[in-house]
Amino acid sequence: MAGTCLYYQEKGRIKMFLAKRPPDKPYPHKYVLGWGGHLEKGETPEQALLRELSEEMPLVKKKNLRDIKNICSILETVAGNVTGARGTIFLVRISKKKAGEIIRNTRLLKESYDAKFVPLEEIEKIHSASPEKFLPHYVPAIPHLREWLRK
Repeated sequence: MAGTCLYYQEKGRIKMFLAKRPPDKPYPHKYVLGWGGHLEKGETPEQALLRELSEEMPLVKKKNLRDIKNICSILETVAGNVTGARGTIFLVRISKKKAGEIIRNTRLLKESYDAKFVPLEEIEKIHSASPEKFLPHYVPAIPHLREWLRK
C-alpha cells in the first residue's frame, strides 16, 4: 500500500487535506488525508503513489508536487486483522493554489467526498478523540505528523 498525507503551508501554518471515503468503497465514510492504493506487480511505493494520484485526483500531477517524503512504514490492517502486508505513507506538499483547485473541483475526486484543507490541529483533535474515524492506515501516522513536517 502507498498512501499520501496531502498538505500545504501558509504563513507558517500547515493545512492538511481531509476527506471521507465513499459509501460504496472499503472503509466507507472513514477520514482520509490523501489518496493511495495497493502496489501493482513490480511497482515501487513511489510509482504506486504517482499512479494512484493520477487515477484518483487528475489535477494532481507529478510536476505539481513540491516535496514528497516517505514518512513511515506501516502494517496494513484489514477488518481489524493485521495481514502483514507492508505499506508506505508519503507526505506530499502542494501549493496553496493547487489546494484551491482541488477543492474547487471536488466533483473530480473519485475516491473521496466532503474534501477540504484544515489546520493540522484539527486533524490531531479528531484523531485524539476518535481515531476510529480514520482509515486504519493513517491511525499510526497521525500522532507523528507535526514532527515529520518539521524535518
